[in-house]
Amino acid sequence: MYKKHVILLISIGLLTLSISWYFKWQYKVIASDVMAFISIAIGLYIAAISFQFGNKMSEYMKKQDKRVPTKTHMGVLCTYLKYATYTGFLAIVDSCSVLIISDMTYTEKKENTEIICERYPELLRIFSSIGFSLFSVSLIFSIIIFNFILFSNLNDKNKN
Repeated sequence: MYKKHVILLISIGLLTLSISWYFKWQYKVIASDVMAFISIAIGLYIAAISFQFGNKMSEYMKKQDKRVPTKTHMGVLCTYLKYATYTGFLAIVDSCSVLIISDMTYTEKKENTEIICERYPELLRIFSSIGFSLFSVSLIFSIIIFNFILFSNLNDKNKN
């Protein structure tokens, strides 16, 4: 992966983690939507790599990458896809954990009212912050991969 993208991903991840922790954002509100988005994104990642192999692999993708001299452009793309998929699977696991933990409640009676309380509020807060962070990193990965594929196809088309 390119150094600037690694710095961007780590920065965005930590910033989102910090902000969501500070403001106590509730990830359970979007957890199921994030799982749907990530599932679609992982499917597109698989399709993207299949498209590159199945399309008589463009000459541009076979060339050595200037920023990572030990890999071709296809090798760099595969690295991005691998880490994006790992991040996506972690986001899905985190989303499932948040949904399970948020359903663990108990009822507390105070005077004439019943209050529904979460059993593990701090654990839920930790998983919520991690979930927002993984989701933001997954969005950035999607943008980077889309740009990489788009520009590689444009570079190949401009040379013909």
